[in-house]
Amino acid sequence: MQDITTFRFRAQLFVRNAKIWIRRARNQEISLADNQLEWLIGELETVLSHSETGVAAPMVLENFNLFMEAYQNRDYILAADYMESGVLAPLQDVVTEVVSALPEPESDGEYRVEYTASGMTTVAKQIHGKWFYLHSNNCPAEDAMALANTWQENGVSRYIVAGLGFGYQAVYLSENPLVQVEVYEEDERMVALAKAWSDMPVTLRERKNLRIIHDPGYRKFAEAAQEAERHPEEKICLYYPSLQTIREDSLRDRMNRLFMQIDNAKRWAGNLLLNFRYNTSRISHEIGELKEKFQGKTVYLIAGGPSLDGNIHTLVSHRKAVLEGKEQGADELVLTVGTSLKRCIAEGVSPDYAIITDPKESVYSQIQGIEDSSVPMILLSTAFAWIARDYQGKKYLACQTGYELAEKMAEEHGWQTVASGSSVTTTALDICIRLGAARVVFLGLDLAFTGGRSHQGVKEADSNAVSELMVPDIYGNPVATSKNLNLYREWLERRIARAKKEGSLTEFIDASEGGARVEGTQIVKLSDIIK
Repeated sequence: MQDITTFRFRAQLFVRNAKIWIRRARNQEISLADNQLEWLIGELETVLSHSETGVAAPMVLENFNLFMEAYQNRDYILAADYMESGVLAPLQDVVTEVVSALPEPESDGEYRVEYTASGMTTVAKQIHGKWFYLHSNNCPAEDAMALANTWQENGVSRYIVAGLGFGYQAVYLSENPLVQVEVYEEDERMVALAKAWSDMPVTLRERKNLRIIHDPGYRKFAEAAQEAERHPEEKICLYYPSLQTIREDSLRDRMNRLFMQIDNAKRWAGNLLLNFRYNTSRISHEIGELKEKFQGKTVYLIAGGPSLDGNIHTLVSHRKAVLEGKEQGADELVLTVGTSLKRCIAEGVSPDYAIITDPKESVYSQIQGIEDSSVPMILLSTAFAWIARDYQGKKYLACQTGYELAEKMAEEHGWQTVASGSSVTTTALDICIRLGAARVVFLGLDLAFTGGRSHQGVKEADSNAVSELMVPDIYGNPVATSKNLNLYREWLERRIARAKKEGSLTEFIDASEGGARVEGTQIVKLSDIIK
C-alpha cells in the first residue's frame, strides 16, 4: 500500500510539472521550458520505475521519445502535443486505475477527502449543513495553474494568500524561487489534511520560498495585508473557496468584503485608468470648493430604493413651498444619486447636486436625455468618462482613497480624498460628512427588497429582488436583501460610527420610511422633519 501511495504522489508531482512545461512551451517561454526539462526527465524515470505503470510504461516511453525528438528539432508545439496526449493521458489513466484500488480517503461529518478523475485529491468541508468543495473533482492542477496565472504580476516579489485548501494554487504561485509565497489558513485541520493527502510535504521540502501559516481568525494575514498595501512589490490574494468555509459568520463576511474589493479593482483596472485620465483632464473643479455650500446644512440624500416612491411627493411639495417662500429652506440642499436624478427633475424636486461614481458604461443611461441639465454633478475620479464628456452642468471631481492615482493627485493639489465604500450612496455620505453637513437625511435608503422591489419607479415585484438573506427593517421585521446591499449597509454603519467617534456633529436621519435598519441613524418620517 505504501508503494501505491508513493507512486500516486510521484505521478501527481510529474503531472503537475508536466502541465507547467506544456504551458511554458505554448506560451513561448522557451528558456523556462528548457531549464525545466532535465528535472522532468528524471521525474518521469522515477514514475516509470514503479511497477504500477504496468503495460502502459512502454507506450508512455515510446511517446516520450517522440516528444524528445520534437523537442530536439525545436518544435515546441508538437512536443507539447506529445507530452499532453502521448505521455500525460495514458499516465493519468494508470493513476486513475491505481486510485480505484486504494481505500477511501479520510472522511467524517465535517471534512471529506476524495480522489478526482485525474488521481489527485480534493476536499470538501461542511458549513451550516452545506458541503463546499475547495478544488475541482476533475483536475485540480489545471484549475490551480490557471488561477495562479491570474494572480501573478510582473514586479511582485511577495504574495500574501488567505486560504490554503490543498495548496495546489500556492504550489504554482511559488514556481519562481525569487518570489516569496505566504499562505495563511485559519483551519488547522485543513492544514493537516493538505499535508496528509496532497503533495504539499514534498513541495515544502523542496521550496524554501513557500510558507504555510496556521492563522486563527486570519489576524496575522490582516497584519501582513495591511503592511503590503504600503509596498507595491507585495500582493494580496484570497482563495475564494476557502473563504466560504470559514465557520465564524462575521469573519467570513469580512473576508468576503475584502475579496469583493480586490475582485472589483482587478475587474475594472483598465477602465478605471482610462476614466481617471479622461476625467482629471477635463473636470476643472473639485469637491473641496463645495465646503461652504454643505457646511452646517441639512442635506437630503436621495438614494434609489423603492421606498422613495412613498414620500418623494412630500419632498416635492416642500421644495416648491420653499421656492414660493412659504416654508424655510435656506439651510438645506438636495443631493441625489444618479439613479434618481431623472426622477427628481421630472417630479420637480430641483436637486442642488447629483453624484455618479460607477465606472461602467451602463451608468450613462442616468444622464441620457438630460445631458443639458444645469444640476451640478459630483463625479468620482474613475466614473464613466462619457458623463464628463457629455453632461453640460458644472462638474466637480472627487478623488477617492484606495485608488493610487487619485490619492497621488489629491496629495499634489492639497485636496481631501473621499472613501467610496463601493457604492454611490456610501460615497455621497462620506462627502457630506467631510464637507461638514449638519444633518444627513436619507430618502430611498432601503438597502433591501422592500415590497419585493429593487429600485424606485418599479411598480411591481421584481423577479430579481429575491434573496434568502434577511435583515431587520426599520420596524424590526425581517426583510430580504442581497449580499451587496447588506455590505453597503454595514459600511454605512461603520462610517457613521466612526464619524461619531471622531466627534462629528453631523446628525444621521433615515426618513426613507422603509427598508433595512441602518444602525446609527434616527428613524423619522419625512413630514416630521419638514415641519
